[in-house]
Amino acid sequence: MTKIGTVESLWRYPVKSMSGEAMTEAFMGFSGFYGDRCFAFKNSTARKGFPYLSATVQQQMLRYRPQFRYAERALRPPNLTEAVSIAPGLTPANAEPNDLILDVVTPSGATLAVDDPTLVEMLGEGLRGENHLTLVRSDRALTDCRPVSLISLQTVRQVEAELGFSVDKRRFRANVYLNLASDDGFAEDELVGRRLRIGSSAMIMVLERDPRTIGTVESLWRYPVKSMSGEAMPEAFMGFSGFYGDRCFAFKNSTARKGFPYLNANAQQQMLRYRPQFRYAERALRPPNLTEAVSIAPGLTPANAEPNDLILDVVTPSGATLAVDDPTLVEMLGEGLRGENHLTLVRSDRALTDCRPVSLISLQTVRQVEAELGFSVDKRRFRANVYLNLASDDGFAEDELVGRRLRIGSSAMIMVLERDPRCKMISLDPDTGEHNPEVLRQVARAHAAFAGVYCAVLVEGILKKGDSIELLD
Repeated sequence: MTKIGTVESLWRYPVKSMSGEAMTEAFMGFSGFYGDRCFAFKNSTARKGFPYLSATVQQQMLRYRPQFRYAERALRPPNLTEAVSIAPGLTPANAEPNDLILDVVTPSGATLAVDDPTLVEMLGEGLRGENHLTLVRSDRALTDCRPVSLISLQTVRQVEAELGFSVDKRRFRANVYLNLASDDGFAEDELVGRRLRIGSSAMIMVLERDPRTIGTVESLWRYPVKSMSGEAMPEAFMGFSGFYGDRCFAFKNSTARKGFPYLNANAQQQMLRYRPQFRYAERALRPPNLTEAVSIAPGLTPANAEPNDLILDVVTPSGATLAVDDPTLVEMLGEGLRGENHLTLVRSDRALTDCRPVSLISLQTVRQVEAELGFSVDKRRFRANVYLNLASDDGFAEDELVGRRLRIGSSAMIMVLERDPRCKMISLDPDTGEHNPEVLRQVARAHAAFAGVYCAVLVEGILKKGDSIELLD
């Protein structure tokens, strides 16, 4: 047995996403620290997998300071002494009803009971949409993933050094802050899969690195016909070859180059004004056997669409609705093209993307491009599958994710492969097709013509608007 460091401080967070409490000692049970995350506020508009209001949505939560009304009784289980004296050490009882009565000190300094309706009203201020908040009380810690989290001061210092400014360790919201014997940052990563004894008897197994939430999904988009208008989706199935129903149709152009044989808006700007819509919207959301496939360990790859699941119509700029294989649509798309162009409809079971299966861009990047240009830029110009709202305010912050893995929602995982090289497409207005070359020129001047990133899918899954995005490495 080797001593690797000491406990620098212990923390618990009585209300999920509110301020934490430093402790001189803490009882660590199988479900986490006693009194940690024992309260939370369910949000009616949050996703089912993560139903709680958090500081990702309501940043002011961090300024609310919970405090147990009876501090001594909130330190440890009521029968701890008796339980541990019975060999081999019994599991202590849960708290008595009045042991964990909680008050919350608000940012203005007022003290309210955690179940005071005024507190709910205050937490709801500034939230978008209709949010119904409900207090939840639990006998186990309502942690995001695992019962206990740990980080070393050396890791915090390395992050500080990389950033060039001071970083408060409390940003990481760990239960245990370690002072390791090693000066190396991120040395705790080497402890994954190993057991640690803390103090005289408590023992933990280090299960995995702690993924950091770097933002949320602002919106999800697919583009059923290559270069036509996109479709915003509340949820989408992301498979290894891309979003289900994304770029599953295209028009081959006989005069296009072999490497890129499809008609696109660079050649036919009016394509952006055509609006595809699946005839059977519900059947076009996800693979037909998705539920059955994911229930078979370790999660099987779902089947392709049935022949009639992805029947597609296209609303033309004039408002007429045509089947995607209607010869009239081909004629309309050929109007104004130079030379002899023979267009042929192509249907594919994989997304006919330009380079990689999934594309991603942050709203912060779009806003930076806007600021540089001095006029409003519609995010749809960038035709991403996933638009991110990052915790950082910096534009182009997604560039730093290249080579790293992200988890989106509860299970889907991607690898960020490379920056997304841009072409004339971002200079085209998504509603009118009008060309403004200054957009691409600016991105080329300031960012070497890159904006957003391309990704490969490591683990398939359903993504939803509002999903958290976690950095895994």
